[in-house]
Amino acid sequence: MGGRVRVYDKDGSSAWGLVWETSELRPKWAPGCPAAEDENEDEGLRQLASGSNDKTLRLWDTATGQCRATLEGHTDWVNSVAFSPDGRQLASGSDDKTLRLWDAATRQCTSTMGGHTDVVTSVAFSPDGRQLASGSNDKTLRLWDTATGQCTATLEGHTDWVKSVAFSPDGRQLASGSDDKTLRLWDTATGQCTATLEGSDIKKFRQAGIPVRQDSTAAHMHHKFAIIDGQLLMNGSFNWTRQAVTGNNENVTVQADVMLVESFQAQFEKLWAQFK
Repeated sequence: MGGRVRVYDKDGSSAWGLVWETSELRPKWAPGCPAAEDENEDEGLRQLASGSNDKTLRLWDTATGQCRATLEGHTDWVNSVAFSPDGRQLASGSDDKTLRLWDAATRQCTSTMGGHTDVVTSVAFSPDGRQLASGSNDKTLRLWDTATGQCTATLEGHTDWVKSVAFSPDGRQLASGSDDKTLRLWDTATGQCTATLEGSDIKKFRQAGIPVRQDSTAAHMHHKFAIIDGQLLMNGSFNWTRQAVTGNNENVTVQADVMLVESFQAQFEKLWAQFK
């Protein structure tokens, strides 16, 4: 398709979620839950963990949908949970600024780790289960020894809240995403930042010579659309009001209806002129 491309964006997005990709594909019922090789295989694959604003964690049977256990101890919202690679431990991060380790079999808290000075937003186990990584609104990441519960390193560099952390499949690197609109890669052995990945798609468009205009207002709702050659309308919505109640709700449609295309084309031209 010919013609030019123009982009109107409602905001510059932050990095909230990170997943390392690997060529090996395998099913997992719970993050980090192993493919057990003994009589406990079904037990290991059927367990799901959740964290909640009610300050608890819960373990669920994915076959029956029933709650198996409620884990109490945090004094504020639980933001993140992760199983260890062997499925024997569960980690949690909370608004109470702590991480906790739990025994997945006994449901008892085995360690409470403090050090962050603000909300803990994300936790992740290393592939060998010996390290735990955490991200926080104090703008730092921390590495922890899962055997001792001690902090082994504080990783500094982000200039805003750290929202997500993830280990590489070999455990040698750690990735982080932040409200400062960057991703960082860290060497887990040295604790040094090895790369900073900056910029959203908007920056990439501009570098490619594509005209871009951006809304810089303080409050708005995501609503995305694209018009291709004046003939097709791609329309997607991310409704924050609804999201706050039931979770992320996204949809994308492709339309060739003349009235819809013309209506959105007129709205595009209005926005293009408004945000010079």
